Amino acid sequence: MIRKLKSLGLKVQITVMTAIVCAICIFIISFISSIRSKSALLDISKGQLDSTSKLMSDKANEYFLSLETFTGILSKDRLIEGLFIAFEGAFYGGAFSTDSDQKIMTPSYLSNDKLYGERLRLTAKDYKLSSIMLVSINGQVIMNSILDKDYNFLGRSLRNGELKGSILSKCVDQAMASEKNKIFFADYSLYKTSGKVHSFLCQRALAEFPHPDEGISKGDVLGVLVTEVDQNYINGILSSREGMGDTGQTYLVGEDGLLRSNMFLQNEKFNIANSMQNSITIENEAVKKALLKENGNLTLIGPLGTEALTSFRTLRAVDKDWAFIAEREVSEILAPVNKMISFIVVVSLILFVLIIFVCWYATTILSKPISSSTQNLKEISDEVGDNAKIVKRYSVDLGNASGNLASSIQETVSTMDEITQMVNKNLDNVEHSTKLSETSKSAATEGLDIVKKMLEAMKDINGTNNNISDEMKDLSEKMVEIISVIEEIGTKTSVINDIVFQTKLLSFNASVEAARAGEHGKGFAVVAEEVGNLATASGKAATEISSMLHDSVNKVQEIVNTSKDKIARVTEEGTSKIEFGQSIASQCGEQLNLILENVNSVHGTISEVRLASNEQATGIREVSKAMQMLDQVSNDTQQISTDILKVANTLTHGSQDLEGIVETFNQLVSGKPSDVVVELESESSDLEIENDKDKEIA
Repeated sequence: MIRKLKSLGLKVQITVMTAIVCAICIFIISFISSIRSKSALLDISKGQLDSTSKLMSDKANEYFLSLETFTGILSKDRLIEGLFIAFEGAFYGGAFSTDSDQKIMTPSYLSNDKLYGERLRLTAKDYKLSSIMLVSINGQVIMNSILDKDYNFLGRSLRNGELKGSILSKCVDQAMASEKNKIFFADYSLYKTSGKVHSFLCQRALAEFPHPDEGISKGDVLGVLVTEVDQNYINGILSSREGMGDTGQTYLVGEDGLLRSNMFLQNEKFNIANSMQNSITIENEAVKKALLKENGNLTLIGPLGTEALTSFRTLRAVDKDWAFIAEREVSEILAPVNKMISFIVVVSLILFVLIIFVCWYATTILSKPISSSTQNLKEISDEVGDNAKIVKRYSVDLGNASGNLASSIQETVSTMDEITQMVNKNLDNVEHSTKLSETSKSAATEGLDIVKKMLEAMKDINGTNNNISDEMKDLSEKMVEIISVIEEIGTKTSVINDIVFQTKLLSFNASVEAARAGEHGKGFAVVAEEVGNLATASGKAATEISSMLHDSVNKVQEIVNTSKDKIARVTEEGTSKIEFGQSIASQCGEQLNLILENVNSVHGTISEVRLASNEQATGIREVSKAMQMLDQVSNDTQQISTDILKVANTLTHGSQDLEGIVETFNQLVSGKPSDVVVELESESSDLEIENDKDKEIA
């Protein structure tokens, strides 16, 4: 994936990266917003649900407290006392038995109901009771404020009838057995006589006044007053929809897990009757905690199978603890957050598309100057590479010329060494001639007569020696010409030195320009051109030097050859004359004085020749030193040409590196690789081969 992304252009890469960053940011913002919003809404809903739960539970508690209060008031009310007397009279007047269930709705009962029933029903309504019943001390229901024509409870024997053992029966027995006249509670239960669920409060009723006719004294137990809890009223309290939304509901759960009120949702299943009849229990953590008299809230799976925020608390129903549950589905609570998230997602997608478009447009604008710059860089790198090749070629030519110059100088030095040996040999001959002259002088002293006869011959010798002197002067003049030529060589060498210095300077500038590259890299072309011109001048000067040295060698050779010929000729003539002089000397001793004078003259001449030869040897040594210096300069020039070649190679490498950078930029911008890389690798390998060859040449 990353490799494919790298193969794309800069524009696509930036756009993709921007898209990824935007997507991550949008996801993080949406995630954090949803978490915070959900947390805030849940906290608000918890508070709201707790408030609603507390309000409703307080109302329910007040209702049960009022039931206890009203039951206690009614049990002491004269109306109830009168009702006991009247309806017991109707029951026993009808000759009904207390051993079984009886249908006691006789005319006498109806007469009493007509007399007291409406008032009793109004009282039950005012006290929010479903019904009020009277149970005799024998456990017989003798009165019901409701016209119970189906005898659901009316006429039933709680001790021997169908309701025997029921919760109501137990409640009545507890009330009858209570000495403190305590109120007892018959929790909700399904009664088979009515097929419905009922709940009652039971309290013993005492006679406030004596009734002698009925055999009742004051304080006697009349029976048990039974008040029925109004389910509809409790359900009405719990069905309040304030702050509950569409999925909120409150309900009561008893200690047995069965409902004690109807649910608002799925009421056909979750109602008191169905729960009691089919044993539909509500058992979860909230119910358990509430029955343990704990208050709080939880998020759990409710009885409807959905996740719900549940508030729980304990409801005291007379002497029973019920769990008061208020719940609301989390999905409804978080619905605004989900809507907000949907809105954020839609807006984020719009912004995402807008950002991608802007990023694409911006990168398009930015990539154009980059592409233009890379193209300029490529052109500059091509120029740098071409100029580097030119510099390299000129440096090779300069190196070759320097090598040829060095070779010529070496030959010239060798020739000068030979001349030096010849001059030294001449000096040795002059020394030997001096010794011979002294010997001749000594011999002349001994043979004055012979010297006189040799006078004419010695004159000829003297003339010959004069010719030798003239030739030697000519030789000196030739040597002067050699010195002049060498001076010209020195002048040309100075030119080469200047060119070398400027070449170094320009090479330095070229290196700086190559390092800078960029827009300022154009100046490198000028510097490279100057380097080429200077290299050309160096080659030309080297050629001139080579030509002049060649001429110098020819001239020196000519001088040497001429000197040899003339010296040989003079020597031959001198030998002839000397032989003639010796012949004359042998015959004419009388000429000894004249010979002695000539010998002295020859001795002086030889001294001059020796002096001239010494000066000539000194000049030749100076020429040799100059040639050695010129040889050193030639070596330096060759070294400089090698350095320039290295610089040219460095420039070529730099040009290739620059082309590589340009290719990287092109690939970064366009994402399309070109053939430049292959070309660069080929050029690099060729350059390495050329470098190896250059090293071998150096």
